[in-house]
Amino acid sequence: MAVTRWLVDSARTRTQTDGDIVDGRAVDGESLGNWFRCRFDVSTANESGEAPGRASSSPVLMHGVRDNTGEQVRLDPGQRVEVLCAALWSGPRVFEVAGEPSPLRKRRRLIGFEAPLTRVFEPNREG
Repeated sequence: MAVTRWLVDSARTRTQTDGDIVDGRAVDGESLGNWFRCRFDVSTANESGEAPGRASSSPVLMHGVRDNTGEQVRLDPGQRVEVLCAALWSGPRVFEVAGEPSPLRKRRRLIGFEAPLTRVFEPNREG
């Protein structure tokens, strides 16, 4: 089965940029990356040693090696990612990469990465 068949969601990176000077004030900016295909998954597991019967959710983002324009996708810990997942919510949600992405392989070939995420709440953008 091709990798792109299970990449049903979309995401793009968000990077804070140094502000430009506008009317004598520094204005912070944000740089948005290219969209790439991904799969957002919230797996529930009791691996954290919590009380029996309590499941903790840990969202992960599985993505291919290249984005929609053919450029290589690279996610680093601490980087923010905007995710569109029509099956779970409407509109984009912002997450932060919580750890180093681990490679996904099919036999010896690299087919993508899996990155752990944490939710970022932005009161001025989300309701």
